[in-house]
Amino acid sequence: MAELPCARLSCSQLKLSIEQALKVDFADIFKWGEDQHGPIMMDRKALLLYHPEDHSEELEMITRWLLMHHVEVSSVWSAGCWDYFRQQITTGGSGVIVVSDSSSTNTED
Repeated sequence: MAELPCARLSCSQLKLSIEQALKVDFADIFKWGEDQHGPIMMDRKALLLYHPEDHSEELEMITRWLLMHHVEVSSVWSAGCWDYFRQQITTGGSGVIVVSDSSSTNTED
C-alpha cells in the first residue's frame, strides 16, 4: 500500500481553512447579544442537521471545527440526541442548530 503524504497544518491553520471553506465564524454563530461588558455567548452546544451520506465532507469539517472550539456536538442521526439537546434548552441552556446549505443539494421532483 502506498503511503499518502501527510498534510501538516497547525490547529489554528486547520481552523482557519475550515472557516474559509464553509464561510463560518464562531462569534457570529454563538453570539446571543451584548451588554455593557461585551458579547453574550450561547452555551457551546450544537445540534447538526446534515444528512451523513449527502453531506459527509461538510459534516466532517463542521464537526471538527466545532470540536476545535470545544463545542459539544450532536447529530439528529444519533439516537437520543434530539431529546438530549431539547432537554438542555428547555431547562435554561442554550445552543445552536446547524443546518446544511440545502441550495447545494440536488433533489428530484
